Amino acid sequence: MTMTTIDATYQDIFKTVNGRAYLAALTKVDKLISGQSFLYGKQGAHSMVIDIRLTESIDQPILQQALNQALKRYPYLISKMVLKNSSYFLAYNELPMVVTKTDELRRLGGPETNSHLVDVTFDQQRLFISYHHALADGRGIMPFVNTLLYDYFSIKNQDFPEIPGINLDDDPMEPDEISEPFEYLPPVNANSADIPEIDHHGYQLIETKYHLNDRSYRHELVIDQASFMKYAKAHDATPAIAVSIMVSQAIQRIYPDISEPIVTNMASDLRSGIMNEHTFRNCVGSVALPINTEVLTDDQFTEAATHFRSLIRAHKMQDSLRAEAR
Repeated sequence: MTMTTIDATYQDIFKTVNGRAYLAALTKVDKLISGQSFLYGKQGAHSMVIDIRLTESIDQPILQQALNQALKRYPYLISKMVLKNSSYFLAYNELPMVVTKTDELRRLGGPETNSHLVDVTFDQQRLFISYHHALADGRGIMPFVNTLLYDYFSIKNQDFPEIPGINLDDDPMEPDEISEPFEYLPPVNANSADIPEIDHHGYQLIETKYHLNDRSYRHELVIDQASFMKYAKAHDATPAIAVSIMVSQAIQRIYPDISEPIVTNMASDLRSGIMNEHTFRNCVGSVALPINTEVLTDDQFTEAATHFRSLIRAHKMQDSLRAEAR
């Protein structure tokens, strides 16, 4: 069962320098603006999941100790959402985040997780870090995941090596780490009319609907890594671009009579456009990659990949990212 009493060890998090800074900053955080689709959308994702497979069974008490230690560096991840006047706000959560052994993912923000928007669970050798996309995105959660793993193995092995890039519990937060990224957006330059527009019109795959009884959240496809990477590199394609072209062509072969482009969407990071590189909050945008021609030869594959690269470069222009953020 989830612990529902105030735990002294958990409360120690807010006695640290970072914990006090978090509580002080929390009073200045206005309503949540980022991650709107996950706040209000009926089909919004209930959680994103990082699945880590270890080579030995996980020690629950040590994992709990590591979690409490990691949260001293990332106290804002214990925030819960509070609804006021039809808007959501971040609030301090006095109930602890409890490591739980289970093979099922739990609904975030509810009683199972003490209203937390991050959940750490495990099953034998598999570690799951679930997080609500209204709170953080992948780039925002990964520093915490790295610190959690460092603390777990350091405590387990009683060896605390110095590893560059790993934030420890006494490392200070960045000044704008907790800030709402879309509250005060810098203006778009006057020449923003020159920003190329990407047409999103076409056939796009709908998101899989969430079913409460579904226990599987992943579909695995085995690919020969060496040959796939060699082919992608030889055709001016990143792995994601190569997969996008392959999937779109598979759809086109199944439905050869479709008239509109097949559109794949690739996640993009808007941080450089909003001039806030340190925020942990959700800054995920999307770049649409439409394709409406058959790819039957290697040259055509290279041409499509090169075109996708040009669309991505245009999307990554600061003004383009800033315009999307608005």
